[in-house]
Amino acid sequence: MYKYRMAQEHVALPKILWQNRRSLLLEYVEGEHPQVEDPEFAVQLADHLHCLHQHRYLRWHRPTYLLAIRRSLRALSNYSPAHREVLEAATEVINTTLPTRLQTCLDYADIKPGNFIIDRHGRLRLIDIGSLRIRWPRGQETAGDNHFPSLNLDVFWQRYLSRSQDDYLAQHWRGLRLVHIAFRSTTTARWLKIARENDMRIRLQTKFAAAMDRMAQTIEQTV
Repeated sequence: MYKYRMAQEHVALPKILWQNRRSLLLEYVEGEHPQVEDPEFAVQLADHLHCLHQHRYLRWHRPTYLLAIRRSLRALSNYSPAHREVLEAATEVINTTLPTRLQTCLDYADIKPGNFIIDRHGRLRLIDIGSLRIRWPRGQETAGDNHFPSLNLDVFWQRYLSRSQDDYLAQHWRGLRLVHIAFRSTTTARWLKIARENDMRIRLQTKFAAAMDRMAQTIEQTV
């Protein structure tokens, strides 16, 4: 609940009408799902996420999270030697790109069109609060993931970063994106090892290969 109260200071959230330990009953918010390809949606999404990320919580010192990232990349390298060159390049970029201290903030772990609506006043509203988290701001990276294939990323990033002139994220977002891809890829690789059904294995292999491609593209944009 404290995460909800903190987020409510920055973005419009539906009111909680009733709750117990397992469930929440939220108010009904009238509206319609956004048109993802509309540049205005990219602007509103950037504003929404930036406002959410403004709440600073605590800082992780560089050695703490850098060690976890290196372990993640090393595990991927052992799992997939074919991608070792990309992973070594990712390690070098992360070592030189990430800030000394990593600021955590309020973020949303389940960014997808179905969790947003445009209300009758034309405002973008988050309608599912179950994935509010305190972590480093990775959520904006998923705006370019497969949930938003038609999002105007140029408009999104221009708007987001224009509001972050005094924010370390304006300088380090590509490095943070690499971190996010690395951790997600590690999870996929772990599941590949224990997958039993062939169709599951095929889907996970495709997902892992796509993550490696995104990592290579991000490295090209960063160096």
